[in-house]
Amino acid sequence: PADWQLFWATGVGHLISISGLHITMLAGLIAKVTGLLSPSLRIRWLAGWLGASAYALIAGFSLPTQRTLAMITVLTLTRFQKRPLPPSTLLLLAAALTLTGDPFASLSPSFWLSFGAVSWMVYAGAHQTGRLPFWKQEIHSQWAATWAMVPLLIWLFGQVSWISPLANAFAIPLVSLGVVPLALLGLIPGLGFCLKMAHALMTGTAWGLDWLVRHSGPLLALPTPTLPVLIVATLGVGFLLAPRGIPGRWAGCLGLLGLVVSPLPRPDPGGLWLDLLDVGQGLAVVLRTARHTLVVDTGPRVSSEQDAGERVVIPALRSFGVRQLDGLLLSHGDLDHSGGLHSLVSAYPVPWILSPLPASHPLLHGIPHTRTCVAGMHWKWEGVDFEILYPDPEDLSDPTLKSNDRACVLRLTVGRLHVLLPADIEARSEQALLERSPEKLQADVLIVPHHGSKTSSTPAFLQAVAPRWSLFSVGDHNRFKHPNPVVWMRYGEAHSERLRTDQCGALELHMADHQIQGTVLRAVFPHYWESRCPETEPKAPP
Repeated sequence: PADWQLFWATGVGHLISISGLHITMLAGLIAKVTGLLSPSLRIRWLAGWLGASAYALIAGFSLPTQRTLAMITVLTLTRFQKRPLPPSTLLLLAAALTLTGDPFASLSPSFWLSFGAVSWMVYAGAHQTGRLPFWKQEIHSQWAATWAMVPLLIWLFGQVSWISPLANAFAIPLVSLGVVPLALLGLIPGLGFCLKMAHALMTGTAWGLDWLVRHSGPLLALPTPTLPVLIVATLGVGFLLAPRGIPGRWAGCLGLLGLVVSPLPRPDPGGLWLDLLDVGQGLAVVLRTARHTLVVDTGPRVSSEQDAGERVVIPALRSFGVRQLDGLLLSHGDLDHSGGLHSLVSAYPVPWILSPLPASHPLLHGIPHTRTCVAGMHWKWEGVDFEILYPDPEDLSDPTLKSNDRACVLRLTVGRLHVLLPADIEARSEQALLERSPEKLQADVLIVPHHGSKTSSTPAFLQAVAPRWSLFSVGDHNRFKHPNPVVWMRYGEAHSERLRTDQCGALELHMADHQIQGTVLRAVFPHYWESRCPETEPKAPP
């Protein structure tokens, strides 16, 4: 995982995949060798195409290999017909061929990055071909592709590597002309030593990239641009790469400034934005006031190499334009709520972490500024009240309580609205809340306890809360069968608007005074093969 992060951070991730560059180089090499044996251009192109096809077959016809093979196929066919086509037409034909073979390729970011980069290189080189030496054309193409892809990279990933041109300048020759050929030669019996040479060369390349990262801080994280900002930035790139005869081309850089300086939306003072992230079977919530951000739980860890903190929470925070966290509430230690903790605190320094876990707990090892979450804690940010309702100190020391029944319960007050986040509490904790703080349980918005498990959401608790909105954070086809059908129906019978992340994706609620406006991700970016999400207008309270 560390190697992948290093290569992607420096913008050379394409070199450690079966990239189009490798296939193109192999096809060109085979065509050159064939030219020594036959003067026929058709035979050369056919040999190159066969070599590229064989390479793609060995690579399993991954999406990058499909795109490259489509381009080589179109180019070979035009050479056979002796009717050269303009590069833009070749590119369109290659895209059409790729989508014919795999219509879902259009949903992959790599599809847009690949064809987008080549399109900009064609645009930038339209007035340069034949006027510059080959090596200058290559530098110009690399420069054009680097700047042209900045808006798309920020829109897709929320970050961009400024050292990518430098990293590619030395990594591309080393990997493509050294590592890949040596690795292929190592497959030939008797040439196994070439694999050791390829490994040594790759290790040296990684060392150089690591040196760049440590001395330059390459990644610039930016919020997801709005559509107008993205359009202006793209037009700016087009002007920047326009022919030399157009005066003031450098003014195109002004279009890119919007990606950096555009104002970031935040709630008005007294308002709250709640984002229930789609982390699968787990929980992660981002709470934003006018000037503060609190994260509640960090989602699950799905393997030793992947967790929701790195894959979901951090990208979401970057897309919101959050540059620092003002606090982190870890409701309890279960992995579906705490799996992304270490990834998150590595990316975002946190001034304090509130949890029911003791400071000696392995999960908190190496993490400073931890505090114990107990009932009665209270703070206010820009008119929004935050209050811990549970657990009491004696609950934390009760050996008969499970981890779920020690979870922190957070209540927020936004004007006349109330929000309740009870984490994974079960029936025993719900009864304790009914006995200790019944007047504080009513809530307009409820993050359903324990993902809608049958051990939670008792009728008495639901009657006391009486939520207008009930949000279920559940994974698609999760092994626990959450939410339980009986519990799901119980919320419906209580006339509560039910929304679940496995059907709706991420959920965002904007709250101010007595108004709530809801947005679901899959309503903004719908896919016909995904389940439909209900409308986000709350029903009248019972």
